[in-house]
Amino acid sequence: MILLLFLFYFLPWNATGTEMGSIGEPLAFADSGLFDEESILQLTITGAVNKLIQDRSDAAKAHPVTLVYEGPDGPQSLSLKMKTRGNFRRTQGNCTYPPLSMDFTGQPVDKGLFAGKKKLKLVMPCRGEDYVVREYLVYKLHNLFGPKSYKVRMVHIQFREEGNSKKDFSVTGYLLEEDEAMAARNEATLITKRMMRPENTAPRDFVRMALFEYMIGNTDWSVQYLHNVRLLAIPGEKPVPVPYDFDHSGLVDAPYAKPSEALGLRSVTERRYRGYCMADDSLIREVLTEFTSRENEIMATVDRQPWQEKNTPETIKKYLGGFFEIIRNEKKWTEAVRYPCDKNGTGNVVVKGLKE
Repeated sequence: MILLLFLFYFLPWNATGTEMGSIGEPLAFADSGLFDEESILQLTITGAVNKLIQDRSDAAKAHPVTLVYEGPDGPQSLSLKMKTRGNFRRTQGNCTYPPLSMDFTGQPVDKGLFAGKKKLKLVMPCRGEDYVVREYLVYKLHNLFGPKSYKVRMVHIQFREEGNSKKDFSVTGYLLEEDEAMAARNEATLITKRMMRPENTAPRDFVRMALFEYMIGNTDWSVQYLHNVRLLAIPGEKPVPVPYDFDHSGLVDAPYAKPSEALGLRSVTERRYRGYCMADDSLIREVLTEFTSRENEIMATVDRQPWQEKNTPETIKKYLGGFFEIIRNEKKWTEAVRYPCDKNGTGNVVVKGLKE
């Protein structure tokens, strides 16, 4: 259950609250090419996989497994540990499969697709594989707007229960870049201190993020609580917000997703711009041109995905088309982006999110 608070207090930002070294000294992460391909990566994971999937407590254990994938020189085998993660999607009864984390630190990988990788997130289908493809699509759309975004790779996984093939199962999901790797790729560090004012972040990056969230119909985020947002500390720049976790967006339209009551929305497919109030719309106008210039590329990206349901791409393009219809109409987009300035609206509601 998502908690919501009305904004009443912000701490000013300073350089404290970063991790992975001081500002300007990001750790290096190897780029093995794992996220460079758009083809679906075939994986086989063997171990006590059903015990792994059912271990959904707050104290979930790391389970040893073996991962096999096809490399240029034949099958490659890796030993690693996996455990469940997340909040809503990990809770028993909410999802068929919980999100998983992959930990390679026990036996570092020095070659192949997973070379240099320390940890990775594996997003599993919650209630139907088409929804996991929809969320994967959102990450691919965000990649169109620059490198300050999370990389993803679609995977098809055969889970094999060691000693009992009757319990084998297979799913389609995707690998998600780790926070630290995304930050290091952008020569940045992560800011972990909460309660930063959105106004203290890099203005263009924030507006771009807020408009992107508006495009996909996502209201489940906040800078103040780092809820589904990470902040990058980049030398010489204001903190840069990077969004993630889009399963409560209108584009994904997951069967369990509901908007917060405090926002006064009827469904997650109803859009609400959740940036801060700007008396001058000139920056927003500039950033909107980035979206209009990418409209064809955005629609082409929708068509390229491995959809499970044949009607899904047209449904999604229709939903995205509603956004482009708004931003081509000055009266409509002006009304939308000035909503946070309405003292009688819900522009000051801050989504706190669940404890991570």
